[in-house]
Amino acid sequence: MATSRLKILSFFAALALACSSCSASGTSEPAHDGSSALSQAEKNEAARLRRDIAEMLMVGFRGQSVGAGNHIRRDIQDYHIGGVILFEYDAPTGTRRRNISSPRQLRFLCGELQSLADETLLIGIDQEGGRVNRLRRDYGFPQFISAKQSAQYGDDTIRRYAALTASQLH
Repeated sequence: MATSRLKILSFFAALALACSSCSASGTSEPAHDGSSALSQAEKNEAARLRRDIAEMLMVGFRGQSVGAGNHIRRDIQDYHIGGVILFEYDAPTGTRRRNISSPRQLRFLCGELQSLADETLLIGIDQEGGRVNRLRRDYGFPQFISAKQSAQYGDDTIRRYAALTASQLH
C-alpha cells in the first residue's frame, strides 16, 4: 500500500513539475535580454498546449452532485479537463457512496458534469461486475455478472453488459 501511494505521489510530483515548467515559460515578465518574454502568438500557443494537455486528464472528485464550491466545476469549466472518473468507495475516508448512490442520482450527476463542459466529457467508472461492482444492486442498479462470467457466455453477452453499464451513465 505504501509503495502504491509513493508511486502515485511521485507521478503527481512529476506532473506538477512538468506543468510548472510549462507555465514558467508563459510569464509576461521581460526576458533577461530586455525583450518581451512572449509574443501574442506564443501566448496563444502556450494556452492551446495547456488546453490540449488538460483534455487528456481524467480527474476524480468527491460528491454526488456538483456544488458551486466543488473543484471539479472549476477543473471542467476553466481548465477544460477531458474526463472524470466516478467512484462508489472513497478509499481515503473509508466510506461508501463517494459519487454514486442510486441510478437517478447518477444520471443527474452525469448530466450536471456534461453541462459544465464545452465538449463531450468522458465519464469513466471502474465497473467490471462481480466483485468489482460500483453500480451496486443494493443502490437500485441492475445485477451485473462478472467479466469472467460474461466472457464465458460470449461476445453478445459482453456487449449487452457493456451497453447496460454505459446506459447507467446517461
